[in-house]
Amino acid sequence: MFYGSAYVAAPDGSRTPGLSRTRDGVLIAEIDLNLCRQTKDSLCFRMTQRLDLYAKSLTAAADPDYKPDIHREK
Repeated sequence: MFYGSAYVAAPDGSRTPGLSRTRDGVLIAEIDLNLCRQTKDSLCFRMTQRLDLYAKSLTAAADPDYKPDIHREK
């Protein structure tokens, strides 16, 4: 059972009205790919991305024997 609600978020953080929490529904939204590109460019996401590190982390997390490295203050 799903106890949340669904919505579509734009790259700038704005969001569509959400679906009902108590009824089934289908959410349809238009996606402005130009706005996505403009937002990525203005926030320099491509300049600061670290694809090699992301790939390493995701590969490790996909391993069935993966144990997350949890740090706690004592």
